[in-house]
Amino acid sequence: MRFDWSRQHRLPIFGMFLVGGALLGIVVLGEPVTAKKALGIAFGAVAVVLIAT
Repeated sequence: MRFDWSRQHRLPIFGMFLVGGALLGIVVLGEPVTAKKALGIAFGAVAVVLIAT
């Protein structure tokens, strides 16, 4: 099964920047992961996917 790269299925770059930046802060800078941060990142990832569909 090939992934369809049509315009409707591309993730917004700005949304990826927000979620990716938060994850990089945790991984690279060693920020502590709290329940509030994890929930915020999860909601942000869901929002990016919902905007893309």
